[in-house]
Amino acid sequence: MSLLRLDSVSFRYVARPESQGRDRAVLSDVSFELQAGESALVLGDNGSGKSTLGRLIGGLLRPTAGSISIGGEPLDRVPVRARPSRSIYVSQVSYLQFFRATLADEITLAAKQSGHPPPPEETIARFSLPSLETNPRDLTYPEMWRLQLLLLGGVFRPSVMFIDEIVAPGAPAQREALEFTLSQRHAQGRATLLAYQRPLDTRFHRVFRVDGGAVTAPESVLRGSFLT
Repeated sequence: MSLLRLDSVSFRYVARPESQGRDRAVLSDVSFELQAGESALVLGDNGSGKSTLGRLIGGLLRPTAGSISIGGEPLDRVPVRARPSRSIYVSQVSYLQFFRATLADEITLAAKQSGHPPPPEETIARFSLPSLETNPRDLTYPEMWRLQLLLLGGVFRPSVMFIDEIVAPGAPAQREALEFTLSQRHAQGRATLLAYQRPLDTRFHRVFRVDGGAVTAPESVLRGSFLT
């Protein structure tokens, strides 16, 4: 059984009557699946529908047609309280996503909300963060992105995680944090998707392209395995 499955998913934004605008179709008849432990790179230009796809998979939007299931269970039947353990959409990073005065407090809060223990020191070290007494609002954007990846991927550990964009993808610290997260989630049997505009050096098991409302799976040199 696939861990993530999309069956004939379509989505359109419906214009409000007072706006006098037109409905806008974003995705049409999208079907694909990911097995436990697989990762996928989702390629597409700005405005192609990558973020909409991520919000659908994260349960923030409902398909206009079709269905999304995780572990064989329809996502729309999962109680809201239980959804962070099933699927999380990791949005583009912002200062507004952090609520505590220190990194340590953010990790403690995430552990309390998720019901999982805080990650060990050696795991935190892989994310190249400053002192845990640092205020999250004092971080650079690349550091905030790595903190978000640690909190959502390393503490919440959802079955499926959709990461919308990577900040400064050419920086070694960013690549190490991403590859560590992907390899950990591969070993845990969890599925991970990363959306970006262009190919990355990092290896993924699958590659999808979003274009014209369709999601295709072209052959790519990025296809590979973390087991090597």
